[in-house]
Amino acid sequence: MRNNHRMTPQRWKGAGILFLGIAALLVVAALVVVLLGNPSPVRLQFEQYVPISGSLQGFGTPFLRAVVLGAFAGVSFFLGLACFIWCGMAQARQQRADILIELAALRARTERSER
Repeated sequence: MRNNHRMTPQRWKGAGILFLGIAALLVVAALVVVLLGNPSPVRLQFEQYVPISGSLQGFGTPFLRAVVLGAFAGVSFFLGLACFIWCGMAQARQQRADILIELAALRARTERSER
């Protein structure tokens, strides 16, 4: 079994909590951008299709910013979940190794007592 002393299960938990905190902050930021970015009510307008310039100036800019922030929040959320899953896998691996060590010690003890 390969030991990675740099990232212990506790550090994976910490990284997961950090990523979930970042996701929460990004969700709040996305809500603030949407609520404060466009004070006028949303009106549906049916107009002829006009290509948007590269600068994305206009009505949809706060909404697009919020979508980007939401996408980053989703990535951060799933990275946090992955950290928790990896922590659980590392802890289970360590428990199995500890159990095998204990079983080997018990087996050696019983073999010595049978002689």
